Amino acid sequence: MSARRKSGNRLLPKEVRERLQAVVVDANAYGQVGPDLSSLAELAKELSTIGIQVWVPEPVAWEWADHLANQWAVARAAVREAAPLHKAGLLPVLHFEDHYKHRDAVVDAFLDRLKAIPYVEVVSLSGESALEGLRDQVLQRPPAKKKSEVKTGGSDSAWLRTVLAKVGGAADALLFLSSDGDIKRAYEAWGHPPPLLCSVRDIRGSLFEYLPASVEDEWLIAESLVGRMPIDLRASTSEIDRAIIDSVVGLTAALRYHPDDEGITAAHLTRLTALAGLSRVKRKRADLDHEDPSGPDTRIFVADVFFLAEADAVRTVQNSLSGEVTTTGTQSGAGLLVRAAMTLTIRDKAIETMRSDGEAVVFATHRRFSDSDEAWYEVAQALSAVPGLRMPDEWGEYAGEGDQQIRVAGRDQTLELHWSRSEWGALSVRIDGEEATVSCEYDGTAWWGGKDGMDMEPPYYLFAEVPMDYALNSEWELPAWIITQLIKHRDQPDA
Repeated sequence: MSARRKSGNRLLPKEVRERLQAVVVDANAYGQVGPDLSSLAELAKELSTIGIQVWVPEPVAWEWADHLANQWAVARAAVREAAPLHKAGLLPVLHFEDHYKHRDAVVDAFLDRLKAIPYVEVVSLSGESALEGLRDQVLQRPPAKKKSEVKTGGSDSAWLRTVLAKVGGAADALLFLSSDGDIKRAYEAWGHPPPLLCSVRDIRGSLFEYLPASVEDEWLIAESLVGRMPIDLRASTSEIDRAIIDSVVGLTAALRYHPDDEGITAAHLTRLTALAGLSRVKRKRADLDHEDPSGPDTRIFVADVFFLAEADAVRTVQNSLSGEVTTTGTQSGAGLLVRAAMTLTIRDKAIETMRSDGEAVVFATHRRFSDSDEAWYEVAQALSAVPGLRMPDEWGEYAGEGDQQIRVAGRDQTLELHWSRSEWGALSVRIDGEEATVSCEYDGTAWWGGKDGMDMEPPYYLFAEVPMDYALNSEWELPAWIITQLIKHRDQPDA
């Protein structure tokens, strides 16, 4: 298969992607002024997962810094010119944060931020490449050219030579985020095949076999799974249900987490009680390229799926005198969280096939925390597994007490939140007249030694009051309840 040299929005052939070492960012990749650093950071992190680096050549970084310094000067002047309007009461006071005394300070600050982005490398020019770039400009060798009789192109030539040298001259090891024809001219002049060029908008579709799923797709998966809950793993004959959990790790350790559970030597999952969340949900790219609009709506997804679960455990006792080990029977254990990596095929809004991608990991949920901040961080992490739920920026221990309403993306439904600062904080969520609460509590019995004593174990824990029988008392009851409630009331309009 021949490689398409302009990637467009279609997945590049596997052999082309396997040769790539780096994505090189040109100055025009994000428009005429400068980059969106948060977008660049996110892209670099995603590309690192498939072994592709992100390089910003040093002259590109300088050009961005120069443009941004010019914008800073324009903005400062505009704020100063608006002063009469402020004094006349025609405009509110505009606070121009003058952190920088001069444009060089802007340049330095931007370069420092760029270099601090994880997985992004600012590639320094080599002396040899800089010299050859200057020769190209002076002698007008491609990609150098004239603009209004001014010789230009030395900078582009220099950084192109540098990144090519960095991959040992393997021109097909680089993909450029650029719309610049000068890269094509340089490759042609230097005897390379046409370069791979791509836009920021299209790069994910060009390099990833799986793309982030839409929030609507996440809810489609959630509804399909909730419709199968609870699942009795001992009795179910459904191949789909059995495929959810092929094998597990960490189950015995999770059951031993509580001191009363010492002596457990073996265990197995018996029941999945509820869907607690989804994360890293992606849709297979190939089916987007080749789907038949006239055929059934079939989609392939991969996701990390969280389930609340129960298990049976075998307890044994060893005789201290004889050393004989005896089995004392089995006990049921609740309060477990299972994280399973799964591939799901959904056809016409129903699960057609499902398989586990490796071992599922089991965690204990009745954990203790060293402080309330740690406990509320875990609550926030659990809530992030609810599709489309974005908690307000200000909530939690440092927010003021009060109420707030938020819409859930992908659904025409509202959550009512109430944060209470009483004791160590409590979060209540109301959906269609029903309410669930998670609070942080302090166990005073963990303290030993009087005034000069100390906590002998982490003293904080989470207590859940949820109108469903999950038996967890942990942060994961709340997202499980939210998902179930939103699906339960999906056809009912907001009150």
